[in-house]
Amino acid sequence: MKIEEIEQNLIEYINSQGGIVTSLGKISFTNSDRIGQGGNGLVYIATINKKEIAIKFLISDSERKQTRFKSEYFNTNYVRDELKNVVNMIHYGELKIQEGIVIPYIIMTNYSKNLKKYRKEKCEIGEKDFSNLVSFLFTTLNLIHKKGIVHRDIKPENILVDKNEKFVLSDFGIAHYDKEEFPIDNKTKKGERLANIEFSAPEQITNQYEVTQTADIYSMAQVMYWFIFGTVNRGTGSEYISQKYDWDDAYIFDSIINKCLRNKPTDRFQSIDEIIQFYKNEKNKEKELDPFDDMHVFHNAILSVVPEFYDQAFAITDKEVMCELFNSIFSHRYNQSIEFNTGIGNDSIYSIIKLENDDFLMGSRQLNISKIWGLLTDDVYDDIFLLEIDASSPYVIEGKEYQIVEVIENDQIVPYDAIASGYVRYKGKVQSISDLHIQERYVGNDYKVIAIAPFHSCAIIEENDRFLEQLQKIEVIKSEDIYALKRKIHMNRSYDVSMRL
Repeated sequence: MKIEEIEQNLIEYINSQGGIVTSLGKISFTNSDRIGQGGNGLVYIATINKKEIAIKFLISDSERKQTRFKSEYFNTNYVRDELKNVVNMIHYGELKIQEGIVIPYIIMTNYSKNLKKYRKEKCEIGEKDFSNLVSFLFTTLNLIHKKGIVHRDIKPENILVDKNEKFVLSDFGIAHYDKEEFPIDNKTKKGERLANIEFSAPEQITNQYEVTQTADIYSMAQVMYWFIFGTVNRGTGSEYISQKYDWDDAYIFDSIINKCLRNKPTDRFQSIDEIIQFYKNEKNKEKELDPFDDMHVFHNAILSVVPEFYDQAFAITDKEVMCELFNSIFSHRYNQSIEFNTGIGNDSIYSIIKLENDDFLMGSRQLNISKIWGLLTDDVYDDIFLLEIDASSPYVIEGKEYQIVEVIENDQIVPYDAIASGYVRYKGKVQSISDLHIQERYVGNDYKVIAIAPFHSCAIIEENDRFLEQLQKIEVIKSEDIYALKRKIHMNRSYDVSMRL
């Protein structure tokens, strides 16, 4: 019998009987009480003893899927004895609706929403909201991993929210269980491609590596990133929590997410315990920061790519070397932000990314970098690292030129005012901009040079702004100009630098 016919028979049975009879008693509902429908089943809402429940029916003739469904109930309950923040499954049964048609079902607590709906209802994500989610993810995954479970499908739809706004983990249907630990084998293999693509680790898509608990760690980090920014991290145009929120632990979580999202499983944190220990170590670091720590990291990150910058004014023009330089600089964690300065004040930057046309994106600024000048000495506080900028061509869309554009999902460029309504047509469909990853690019640029340095460096402090402003007016920059700039900024130092010299 076809799946469609089995499903129709179930619907007719429910409507004719007004529900189903279980060992818990008669449960009354009709097809109008259906709240969900997926590729493998139907979900209904009902009540038992004045408590709201959900009934999940599996519609499948696959023995493997039936075994997974059964294992989801018994194995999840096995874990729930020790961990209450996994989905509460009340009863497993098999409904015989006619000869040869037996449909397994699970009765569980009904949860009003999932994490996706929960986030959508939030006007703004607060530090407490994020902290609660992180605590839930760390606690839950730590326990299931120690119990020998790899969930393999961590995503917002599988994190449910109860009436007290407590999170619970659901849908263990494609999880891998340790055979020695659990009563029922779910008949899945660790390398089997089963999960969603958007939140899944690369090895779940390519099968290049065995799928272990590090795949859950990858998906967990994607959920954390998505919870803040509304989209998963795709590796380009990445945003940072510390850039968006002034939270005490923002930099720590940026580092955690960054490492969890490494493509190679062995490059990630190997366990939740390892993540927790990293967090504790970062929290226990001495609060009084030495500005020279960041300066040395920045100094070495540059020289490891372009040693010619040492003790001489040197310029590079190769775009690939520039790209390597930026990757080296921003792959490190700094105690305080890396800043850029144009001579009229400075601001934080967290990445500089090469675009398809050989321009670079610094925040939302699109830059045509013609040269990078460097002059680095043992006096790291007055290191010179300058971007020399040429004009960028405006974007041409339908015959019109635009200085500001919006890039949707890294593949569609539209004028900046195309998203003003809160909606945009993307791939032939009108969508809310809150459901899309949208990146702004601004190609207008009035600066000849941009200095980049750690927070307390001489090139960044306000007292030296005038010297950088003077450099903006030079038509052709030469090495002598770089030497002159270094001599000038050397005279003024930040208080923290002066105190340590």
